[in-house]
Amino acid sequence: MLCFDTFAQSKIEAGMGGFAITLPAYPGSEDQSSYILPFPYFYYKDDRITVDREGLVGSLFEGNRWEIDLSFAGGIPVRSEDAAVREGMPDLDWTAEAGPRLLYYFSGTEESDSYLRAHTFLRKAIATDFGSIDSVGLKAGVGGEFVQKALLFNKELTWTSRLTVNWANDKNLEYFYGVSSQYATSSRPQFDTHSGYSGTELSSGITLKFDNIWLGSFIRYQHFYNTAQADSPLLQVESNWTVGIGLVWVFYKTYRTK
Repeated sequence: MLCFDTFAQSKIEAGMGGFAITLPAYPGSEDQSSYILPFPYFYYKDDRITVDREGLVGSLFEGNRWEIDLSFAGGIPVRSEDAAVREGMPDLDWTAEAGPRLLYYFSGTEESDSYLRAHTFLRKAIATDFGSIDSVGLKAGVGGEFVQKALLFNKELTWTSRLTVNWANDKNLEYFYGVSSQYATSSRPQFDTHSGYSGTELSSGITLKFDNIWLGSFIRYQHFYNTAQADSPLLQVESNWTVGIGLVWVFYKTYRTK
């Protein structure tokens, strides 16, 4: 049975923040990049749509323990000069992914103090330099997520842990790991990709709210052993780490009931 609330509620927050992050140039690269950047913060949630740090998520259908929504993800560009193994190859552009996601709650709900849920998704991926847009295949994944909320010194603490096993088709893996004959060298042999398992991700993060100031940090581990791209010369390591810390000042909040 589908369920709908009689009274719709919405929540809007806006602010500014900054973060420091260190991450691989691209998944599987041995080159690490670090950034310290400002960013705007915006959060919107009602009964159907959520806009937060994960992008825009729109609920399409929901039941007592399950939900189907739209989810989005993305990746930053990579200049080949910043990744020695890609020297002479085209740069990697900004990437964006969008598609449906199925959530199933084993315990709790998104509004509970804690919940455990499974997720599976299928996303279409594109790459762009803001002058053109190219299709770069499909990505899919399945996994689980655990969220625990608590009070620490009377402040709201949220701990989130997520495990995802990923799959990608040949076109997506070709974009990141393929080496065509024109870019092959003695140390970078030609490599043609095929669809398959593309890696496992395990991440954990903590957010602590001090009234209008939020502190957050996260760590992510990616593992590429026995993946479809394992023999690519562009996959230099079997695992990567990403670590980030950020601060947000929330200067606007509003809550509405319709």
